[in-house]
Amino acid sequence: MIRKPGSRPIQLGAATIAVLGVLAPGVSAFASGMECYTAGALWNAPNGSVVASRSDGPITAIITALGESRSHTMLSHGAAEWDGKIGWATHSTARPPGTTGGTSPPIKPRDLSEAQPGMIAINMGGAYAFHQSSQWVRYQWSTTATATQDFNRYRAVGAANWVWLSMPYQDALFFSITGPIRCDPPFCPTPEELRGSVVYINMGFNDAAGFHPFNYGFHQYMSGGNKVAGLEQDSPTDRGIVCSQVPAYALAKWAPSSNPPISLRDDLLAAKRYTKEKTVAAGNALINSVYSECREGIGKWEGTWLDVTSFFGFGPSRATVCDRAAAQVLNCFLNGERSGGCDDTSFSKWDAYVANASADGAFSLSPDGLLGWSGWPSSGRNVGPWAPWSDFPVQWNGGGSYSGCSASGSD
Repeated sequence: MIRKPGSRPIQLGAATIAVLGVLAPGVSAFASGMECYTAGALWNAPNGSVVASRSDGPITAIITALGESRSHTMLSHGAAEWDGKIGWATHSTARPPGTTGGTSPPIKPRDLSEAQPGMIAINMGGAYAFHQSSQWVRYQWSTTATATQDFNRYRAVGAANWVWLSMPYQDALFFSITGPIRCDPPFCPTPEELRGSVVYINMGFNDAAGFHPFNYGFHQYMSGGNKVAGLEQDSPTDRGIVCSQVPAYALAKWAPSSNPPISLRDDLLAAKRYTKEKTVAAGNALINSVYSECREGIGKWEGTWLDVTSFFGFGPSRATVCDRAAAQVLNCFLNGERSGGCDDTSFSKWDAYVANASADGAFSLSPDGLLGWSGWPSSGRNVGPWAPWSDFPVQWNGGGSYSGCSASGSD
């Protein structure tokens, strides 16, 4: 399956690839938070399957507090081909946020509300780079030959093919590379071989201004029903898309053109309503995760916290700024850009939400909710095609050379 020609590519800027000895062999990273890899293998996840994983970080703290396990998902395109590379997947993720150098707020608000790169298609190099920090990686699929599972595969493949063949996109290219790139011999390209190649593909939609990429919005974890329903809305009250919404969004966008048609009422996914108690537990877990990782200078946002260290050291002022960083991330999760949510460094709005007995819980779709785990339904109305299926370990096999990148600051 070869991707159709699309919109004009963009350039990443002068990309210096720095070797980081703390990473597994073959991994390197952009200073901007993009991890890159040259892999000599394809994975075994078929076109239309969903690849799920778990790794540490602020999002995993939320997931764990909800009593769930999966922290990230990718929609596999199997052996799809583009830019001379075979094997792609689409997901949504974010680089670690940048810092302001101050305390009010300490994190750049736009890096939380409109985090980059957002929804992107990545090749096997990018997928391998992303999963270097994963505790485990599994794909969900079924080969059972029944009418029900044939229909589920039809929906799953239809969603994946819509993303790959019909969704508006824009290529991101290497164009200036300095420094070494670690890789697995014999799959070791030179900087000249990588220059001008596609490292990932920005996915989005077209509006009056032209191509509009989908960024990554933390508020989607609190209020994510519109993207699950396939709406292209991208505004201060409903910004971005997160990983578990991607397959649901794709299914909803493909459905009107499906032939034979699927039911727009019964066969699409719907967001799930969490209890107020679980939402409060998730918010408190997010506070503790951000604060502790900031104080210790560890985790997926390590680069962000190293910047904090350079400004404030490890004394009392660091405790203050980490407390404010935790409040800022929490407020962006709770309110998005409404009322300056992604700028707010106090806990007053959260305290008011916790005290409001009539406030609703989060309304969104988690990886486990998408895939039918942790008590979420695996059959019935508004349940995805992946939910009834079993999961299997992801394995990388075969030959070839696949150089690519993906952010891994947020699941």
